Amino acid sequence: MFDEIRAIYRELGDITTQLDAAANSDSEEKARHLVGLRRRYAEQSAKVATMVEEQVCAPLTGKPEAQDVLRKYRELTNEARSAIAYHQASWPASMLGTKPDEYREASNKLTALHSAHRQWVVGTFLADAERLIG
Repeated sequence: MFDEIRAIYRELGDITTQLDAAANSDSEEKARHLVGLRRRYAEQSAKVATMVEEQVCAPLTGKPEAQDVLRKYRELTNEARSAIAYHQASWPASMLGTKPDEYREASNKLTALHSAHRQWVVGTFLADAERLIG
């Protein structure tokens, strides 16, 4: 279970790298490519969120020693979800080519936030959860 979750987080990192490259390109296919990558990211994010909630958070819920890390996981995950929702609402597909410098800046900020989130989940949360679940 933990290996599969980590693999999906690695895939999300790969998709983020592709999103970043696409955001910084001047390709005529940029908008279409970004929309496809956004969709893939959303699908994998939903999949891993469900897995983590059902297979990691649920078993930890009754463990008093897990409450701090669970709270932080949910807090950071909600922050990451809010950031991506705001970004996508601010930059619908129809606007992706209109202000390239502003889009790159917004995209780079989102990439940094999501990278930090993934690193914490994989490096801290999953390690703690694996130890606590046994």
